[in-house]
Amino acid sequence: PDVPCGPCGSPAFTTKKLPDRGPDPSDTTSRLVLAEQNSLMGATTLGFAQRLCGLQIWEAGVSVLAQEQPPQVVSAQSQYRREVKVDWIEGRPQLDPKKPTPAALAKILRVGSPRQFALKINGPARWWLYRFERAKRKDPESKQPGLKGRSQGPPTLVLPEVDPRIEEGVHYAALEVLFSLAVPSWGSINWRAFVEPVTGSVLYLRSLVACATGRVYRTDPTVQT
Repeated sequence: PDVPCGPCGSPAFTTKKLPDRGPDPSDTTSRLVLAEQNSLMGATTLGFAQRLCGLQIWEAGVSVLAQEQPPQVVSAQSQYRREVKVDWIEGRPQLDPKKPTPAALAKILRVGSPRQFALKINGPARWWLYRFERAKRKDPESKQPGLKGRSQGPPTLVLPEVDPRIEEGVHYAALEVLFSLAVPSWGSINWRAFVEPVTGSVLYLRSLVACATGRVYRTDPTVQT
């Protein structure tokens, strides 16, 4: 059940799964909603996601590790945000929240023809409340200086500037779009983007790949010697 908000901006807790109905600016109560629960060897991990305005906030919430016998909390980690500034941008969306198309996404990313770059949207878009931070817009590990080839880090794209209405540190209702796109030297890979649909601003972009440097042996060195 819901637990009412306490003093100093404390959130309401709920163990009920709330449906994703899209943005709701009238819902100004910050809630911690049970998102996952895992038990192993007499201990249970509870993950609570923070929700506001009908949307889950990206990378915000609380994790609790509880011992079953005797019942007690062993540890807790909090990424709860007390002060969440939300800005709602009204207008006709450039990206349809219900059915985003490759053509519309290609126009936003400015990558040319969807067929030419094998752009494909993988599944339905999902709403999030996302805090815009310019430094995190692209993967900081991309194009590390002094490295060559795939050792440079994950690939990225040249993004157009965000709309002037997008402000640093402000939360926006954004669509998470998972898609495939081919890039030179990599071929077709999977990507995640958060897009503010009205302005068409890409707030966050990541290629879903990881790079590592290592050696490959035909036979395990220990067995070989």
